[in-house]
Amino acid sequence: MSRPQKGKPDRDVMLSQAEALFAERGYGSCSLRDVIGAMKCSTTAFYARFGNTDEVFEELVRDLMTELHERAGEELTAVRSVEAGFDAGIRVLVETFVPRKQLVGVALSEGNSIDAIRAILRDSLTLLAALTQMQLELIGAPNPQGRAWALVGAIHMQVV
Repeated sequence: MSRPQKGKPDRDVMLSQAEALFAERGYGSCSLRDVIGAMKCSTTAFYARFGNTDEVFEELVRDLMTELHERAGEELTAVRSVEAGFDAGIRVLVETFVPRKQLVGVALSEGNSIDAIRAILRDSLTLLAALTQMQLELIGAPNPQGRAWALVGAIHMQVV
């Protein structure tokens, strides 16, 4: 009778476990040992998938922002008014961020200390402003670029 062989830890499961740890304790309070322990994997399995804890945090934030971008792109292309766009944008933000609000909080409060995460957040805000500007241009709003950045800034402040 053969014994079942242990499978390799799944990357998504590992990331989910790390996210729960970061949500509970914050990123800066977690050592590599803490992260590996939360992932329930060996050091070898960790390093086969990630270079360090910054990469884990970066991947979590990148996944979150990718989900937001995809959903925003799908939702905002169908709107035909500022009101509908605002409603759709807020709905997408809430539906994307609320289930992972602890990660959002950690990313915004501690992510600026990591260059890659700061770049992800900057790029995400730039993309959101560009999507918003395009919609404002479609309806002929005055100063669409300035208004788009004002809306993105207001949203960013509300999330923070």
